[in-house]
Amino acid sequence: MRIGVDIMIDDSLVIAKDIVEVCKLYLFDNRYNQNIILDHMERVFGFYDIYRKIEKEAER
Repeated sequence: MRIGVDIMIDDSLVIAKDIVEVCKLYLFDNRYNQNIILDHMERVFGFYDIYRKIEKEAER
């Protein structure tokens, strides 16, 4: 399913599994979500970290 979204930014385990089905997920690292590892998910540590990752992908 395609929803017209390339990335999502969240910290919720509740919707993480659904998000990675349709787009890339940047998951804010928190103690309550450290036990999850999913395909199409990247752990991030702040908005500057997200900015750098998106900028790096745009260079490709």
